[in-house]
Amino acid sequence: MSALDANNPELKFRNEAEVKAFSKFFLKQHPYESQFEFKTKKEWDEFVQVRERNLMAQLDNFKRMDFSKPNVTSVREKYYKIVPKRFTKPLSSIGSTKKSSRFNYKDAQELQNSVVYFGKTQACCEIEKHHLEYQLELMKNHEGKIECDDLDIIFNPIEESLVYEYNIDVEKILVLTSKPSCDAIGISLGAYRNEWFEINDLYEIPSASQILGSIARAQGYNGIMYTSVRQQTTPNLVIFEDNTKKLVFDKISEKTYVRSINL
Repeated sequence: MSALDANNPELKFRNEAEVKAFSKFFLKQHPYESQFEFKTKKEWDEFVQVRERNLMAQLDNFKRMDFSKPNVTSVREKYYKIVPKRFTKPLSSIGSTKKSSRFNYKDAQELQNSVVYFGKTQACCEIEKHHLEYQLELMKNHEGKIECDDLDIIFNPIEESLVYEYNIDVEKILVLTSKPSCDAIGISLGAYRNEWFEINDLYEIPSASQILGSIARAQGYNGIMYTSVRQQTTPNLVIFEDNTKKLVFDKISEKTYVRSINL
């Protein structure tokens, strides 16, 4: 198996040469297809250089990565999901093939992870799913004059969703909920907290957290327990279906979702 394969548990980024090697490998496999957008070859060359530099910046998070003493746990607790009612299989990971997320980069096969996310509380699920605090901040910045339908992230009150409560019982979960737990594998909290979505869209590259998801999966972990970026006291959970195979958790309850934060 190639040392540049993101599915290889031996993949390392120990020095500048290894970072650069993976960057060149990834960019060669996933070229930017819109060269026609640039007026001159100089503009194109500069874009290509910045694209590689930004990808290397993501990989720099993993130069000290070491899984010899990770913080690992078994999860036997209650967790929640909010899912549109039209989805008949709330534990399906099929959505990860259609949309990138914190630990999954759908646009590159070597970084695709079949993932299922859970929130430790219903409130955290709500905030994560609808980015409600971001919508509130937008309204605040516009002095309350912005219409809900004009928000960048639109909450659709017409689509009915359900709140599911599950008993989760999964072993070998990598814990990344604090600085010490991140230090245990030689990464920073920023490796999964930073949100490079605008840069991702512009340069078509994965974020550090999306690369981290593939590394953790390749290392054989069934999931990651991580602190919610939007509610930083709450430990959320992502499960790698590729490692756990069929997800069968005991459903505790199911009820109609009612938004608790008003815009």
